[in-house]
Amino acid sequence: PTADTILELRCWFTEGHDSTFHSIRSLQHRATSLAMSTQNEPNMTWKQGSKKTALLFKGGEVSLTGIQACQGALEDKTVSTLTSLLLNHPFHIDLKALKDDMGNTTPGYSMFTDRANASTLGPVDALAKHILSTPSFRTQFVVVSNDCIIWNPIALADWLRQYALLDLLCLVQVEMNCGAPGRTTELTGMPCVNTAGGMMRAMRIIDDHVALMRTYHKMRAAQGQDRLIPHSLNAALAAIMVYKEAICRPFAQLAASVLYPGNQTVKNLYQTFLFVNYDKPFDGDAITHEMKVWTGKHIGVALGVRDWRQVSTPLRRKHAGLEEMWLEQELDTVDSAQAGHSHRVDFLRYGVTDQASTGLAEDYIGPFFTTSVLWHNVLHLVPGKCCYMTCFCAYSQTCAGGQRLQLQQATRNNYVPPPVRTQVSESKQEELELIAAAVVEMIEPRLVAMEKKLEQVATGQDLQHAVTQIRQLFTLGQPNPAASTSTATVSVRS
Repeated sequence: PTADTILELRCWFTEGHDSTFHSIRSLQHRATSLAMSTQNEPNMTWKQGSKKTALLFKGGEVSLTGIQACQGALEDKTVSTLTSLLLNHPFHIDLKALKDDMGNTTPGYSMFTDRANASTLGPVDALAKHILSTPSFRTQFVVVSNDCIIWNPIALADWLRQYALLDLLCLVQVEMNCGAPGRTTELTGMPCVNTAGGMMRAMRIIDDHVALMRTYHKMRAAQGQDRLIPHSLNAALAAIMVYKEAICRPFAQLAASVLYPGNQTVKNLYQTFLFVNYDKPFDGDAITHEMKVWTGKHIGVALGVRDWRQVSTPLRRKHAGLEEMWLEQELDTVDSAQAGHSHRVDFLRYGVTDQASTGLAEDYIGPFFTTSVLWHNVLHLVPGKCCYMTCFCAYSQTCAGGQRLQLQQATRNNYVPPPVRTQVSESKQEELELIAAAVVEMIEPRLVAMEKKLEQVATGQDLQHAVTQIRQLFTLGQPNPAASTSTATVSVRS
């Protein structure tokens, strides 16, 4: 059909016109609105006496201790699998020296192709060179014929299956221990490099966190774009992913080219996707099956992707102190309103830093990582950045103030819990509550008056005046020899 024909028929397949399609879509919107605004029926309950550390779900008990044991076993298995793939050779990568050009959108770019990291990562074919230079491995992987090196396809296939297992174990840990779980489409479609189609690499280094940037697909049709969701990897998983990508992936690409010489589709999988299931992409069934194996063994209840999203939410909400934050980018802040534009315009057009290349406002990224780190601590895994919110570093001898740890230092055996906050005595607690009540009683009328004034006018000058009033209000309780109480009171009233 021609463009003119399509324009003539457009009213029959777009909303806003009196047509059957418009009626069906309107009913669909109403049904979706009702479904999304209706709370689900309770499908789990806290176990009595567990202090909110265990849930009764589908006839079984899901406890934090079981989840911690599960993640510990997964980490041990992943480390042993990586060691086997590296043929027990101690390849060294100085993780804290890795750099990532956040603003680089060139197709094919990642931190592992960045020339700035060449000396840190070493030769791209380091594993192949190690095999060829070691007689026992050369005999296993290579068949010499007429002085020509021919790779043994059986040995390569066995190695590639182990690589697929490593990818699967990493996927399960990304789903379970890096904060809020993702959907399978978000997990399986992550690219390892920038693609020609505009997809950005998923694995990045942001503020000393080795992070995965998942893509939220569900609202693509409504918003016209995907939303990026950053997750900080725990220290061990971060180190494993670096070794997997820097050393194992080039050899996996070699193995795929030998095993599938005429299959460009398989070759492209190893060139594009972060996780590959031997000769095909991973799907939700593969991840769910592996999760059920590990959770059934260590937790006592077989949990797949869907069940894990249900069970993990109340546990994270209770023990990981989920960061509650308004994430709509149209929300105005005082700073952006004072500049005469919205917060979205503020981060899109002004003071654009390298972190803004994630597609998120710079001040949104920190809370995402904080949520991941809090969950790492709940699971007794060495956190991704290793430094806690209190600026106390439990790994000061190895991480030098929040730097990325080597794999040997990052395993759960080296986990040190964050310092416990000092408990306030009951008498002191009562005094603090009385003081807090007095402060609230004092400032509440003034805040109400300021709120009414802001509702009447919302110019930048008034907002600046409101900020000044708030600052003066919260300095009233501090001793100031240069100003009397009456002067401070007059300045607030003015």
